[in-house]
Amino acid sequence: MTSPASSASDDHSAVTARDNDSAGTALDILSGAQSALATSELAGYQELFERLESIADRQRRYWACLRLIEAGLAAAKGLPHARVGGLFSNIATGALGMLETEPSEPKLLNYAGVAFYELWSLDAAAALFKAAKRL
Repeated sequence: MTSPASSASDDHSAVTARDNDSAGTALDILSGAQSALATSELAGYQELFERLESIADRQRRYWACLRLIEAGLAAAKGLPHARVGGLFSNIATGALGMLETEPSEPKLLNYAGVAFYELWSLDAAAALFKAAKRL
């Protein structure tokens, strides 16, 4: 039979381990983004958005998604012109994927709007900006 103190300690250890795993995964994703974007490897960059789902902690997943999008936005000016559309398509897809689970995040709505604007999907961009403004 376990004591309540022992059970609480086990619960805390499990939460700490999960948080450490989430933090490590988030940092790995950001490191991967830097590598992928530095080499214009857009398929690798897109795969990183899919890896976000493996981050158990909701806040860390959101944080990592924002940093991933921001890394893409910052890299856009250094990419060859022919690759920029693919990059913004990846950013839009990644932002929309996160919005499926976090639909009322104004930053995500704005970032998705920026990506759609850069892709000349002006109606979609306007709708996203309008939704962000309502929040």
